[in-house]
Amino acid sequence: MTGMQKGACKSSMGTRILLRWAEPVAIKRARLAVIDPWYPNRVNKSLRIAALAAVAFAVYHACYKAITGESAVNYWGAMAFVAVAAGALLGLLEPWVLSFLESQAFLSSDGIHRNLVAMGFLPTMQSEFWGWDVVGRLESETMLIRDQPFTVLVLFDRFDHRLTSIGLAPQSPLSELTTIAESHGVRLDRQD
Repeated sequence: MTGMQKGACKSSMGTRILLRWAEPVAIKRARLAVIDPWYPNRVNKSLRIAALAAVAFAVYHACYKAITGESAVNYWGAMAFVAVAAGALLGLLEPWVLSFLESQAFLSSDGIHRNLVAMGFLPTMQSEFWGWDVVGRLESETMLIRDQPFTVLVLFDRFDHRLTSIGLAPQSPLSELTTIAESHGVRLDRQD
């Protein structure tokens, strides 16, 4: 999905969606670089996946021996190689692959939502929500990622603490964002 979609529609939960957009992938990758520091998380994940693959092969070996009565001992070298290779590939490349999946953000009658793929032991869909009663103000600011400017919507709570930032689509109608926010008692400050 590119750009922003305007107009009210209802979600499956009965919430009126007023404006929807896809967060730019470059902003998601920048956020993942901060959230998922390279060494500890990815190496630990690789080791866990390799251990899981080794256990799966051991179970396979036990089942194979129980069914056929023959040992699959000559496959242990291949098992170790596949376990280490699977762990390395999945643990190290998974964040990169997941960074291509776009996050969806939208303004609704209830608040501000972002749906994204989160990384844990297994990737899961994560839904973030900030109600209009929690958001004190919004700010649009320009963020440089690899010398390319991107506009982000920064959310602050009622005590002016930064909650998060959400990337805006390149053709973001800030006037429409301002109108929706102000209709819920939240001001949008523009940093140009």
